[in-house]
Amino acid sequence: MASSSSMQETVPSNQGASNYEIRGRTMSLEEWELNVHVENPMDFISLAYHGCELRDIYQAQDLVDYFGMLNGPTYLSLVRHFWVRAQVYDRKAAQLEMDEKVLIDPSLQGKTREEMRLEPFRCMEIRSSIMGIPVFISEASISWVIRRASEGKIVNGLDNNKTSPWNDIVNKTMFNNTKKGKYSELSMRIKMLLKIQNENLLPKGGGGDQPSLDHRLFLHFFLTKQKANVPKYIFRHMIKTLKESQTIKRTWIPYGRLISEILHQGGILKALKEVNYFTDAQLSTLTWKIINGSTLKHMKLIKKEDHKVLSTDLKESTVISNLMDDFPPICKQDPLEVRVIYMREHFEMTGQTMKINDIPDEMYGGSLPIAKSRRSKKRAMTEAEYVEDAPEQAVKKGKKSKATTSQEKPADPEVLTIQQEAQELNASEVLDKRTRSKKPADTSQSFKKRKMAIRKLRQASLAVEDEQEAATSLVTREVLKRKALEIAAQISVTSDVLLQKTTGEAAQAAIEISKDLQHLVASGELLKAPEEKTAGSEVATSEAAASRGNPDVSNSANCIEVESGSETSIPSQDSSDLDDVTLSLI
Repeated sequence: MASSSSMQETVPSNQGASNYEIRGRTMSLEEWELNVHVENPMDFISLAYHGCELRDIYQAQDLVDYFGMLNGPTYLSLVRHFWVRAQVYDRKAAQLEMDEKVLIDPSLQGKTREEMRLEPFRCMEIRSSIMGIPVFISEASISWVIRRASEGKIVNGLDNNKTSPWNDIVNKTMFNNTKKGKYSELSMRIKMLLKIQNENLLPKGGGGDQPSLDHRLFLHFFLTKQKANVPKYIFRHMIKTLKESQTIKRTWIPYGRLISEILHQGGILKALKEVNYFTDAQLSTLTWKIINGSTLKHMKLIKKEDHKVLSTDLKESTVISNLMDDFPPICKQDPLEVRVIYMREHFEMTGQTMKINDIPDEMYGGSLPIAKSRRSKKRAMTEAEYVEDAPEQAVKKGKKSKATTSQEKPADPEVLTIQQEAQELNASEVLDKRTRSKKPADTSQSFKKRKMAIRKLRQASLAVEDEQEAATSLVTREVLKRKALEIAAQISVTSDVLLQKTTGEAAQAAIEISKDLQHLVASGELLKAPEEKTAGSEVATSEAAASRGNPDVSNSANCIEVESGSETSIPSQDSSDLDDVTLSLI
């Protein structure tokens, strides 16, 4: 393995690049839509204790330092910010950069990159920026961060080629047969190597347990202890996933922990720490679960009773964010005397002066949160949550109970009090408990009283609900009645319709009266009337004839007088209670 100093010399220099560079987004995906894959730290001691020794395999590949680096923080917000602005910088992109210069200034046609004041093309890179700071990732930078030389075997263009001669070779190594077997036929050691490969070396981001030929060949190099070019494999896999995010909108980012370490080694975390503004909650800092003996138990590779927790087991709580280097054990919330004493002791021990501004506002929040299982259903993050720096692992909202729903409805304060008392009572704590023999554990009088109290409260709650329903129905009827009156008031009948109805009724009454008069005349009852009545009738008849201008008194015998009232009245010319009806008209 090459030394770290020699690998550091191979890292591309960013001196030719601008110190401050704003890059636009290279994909249509939003930052909050991306899911970051975080690698799993390894506990080789726990695995070896439970019968799965793997350290020798990874020592042959010089990857022990890489797995030690995985036990660190991952900054999800920084990784997302880096990914949406990343682009692959290869020879094609370099030539396009020169063509753009020529379009701006045609006099640069035929000149070299140095003459165009462009940095020389060294190698393929993934270029992006975070808050204006350029970030380049290449095969050499990955090799330097994981402390592993970029050397070894690599086979390109395999995919799932069924006619490739590598199929028989890798099947013989994995299944001890030239034919491809099933996942259940693999040994415990190969299953764990395959899991570690899918989580840490060549992340799949989903899919089945059956690996592709490319993944099986990579595993073949590990099983046979042939050195594989791991940095090149990782860089190639990262470029492939980046292009999928740009072309088919794949919302998955591999190597979250590795990219976070590259940002830390590149000075991004140091710049953020100097600003003294960002916190781990804002950067969504977390760590992942450790692969150890417990993983073997969950994969059912060992029995549950065979698993044992060791005192040497690694713990996720030991991971500390890089923003918390040399974090003092005091904060500005502590009393002034405590801060002064600590600053004096710190000067006596280290000889360095600590200022008041160097003391943080709050104490360090403790261990970083642990991400949930990848198989668990994950709620998609919204834009508001991402902008407001909400924690990604939001607590799931439980279903609203009927009690909560009823309380949200407007009701009287007394009703709410009764319902809350009836529903918030815990029956398991109040009612008498029974033993396994189904005998009451305590039958004291207090428990009986509590039973009665609960029953009464529930009955009161039901009665209140019935009263509410009755009141609602009464209000509904009143509202309907009021609406009916309003509609009736809006109805109008024209005067001509009423006049037509009155005229028709009067005509019908006249016909009935005429029939009665004809009947009286035919029976001769009108001749038997009293003399005074007859005289009055003649006077009235003569006056009526005179009023009509008719001097012939003989025509008066053809008229009769009809009283409009029930009582006898003296006829007069001014009387309006008598009507003259001509017999000839009847």
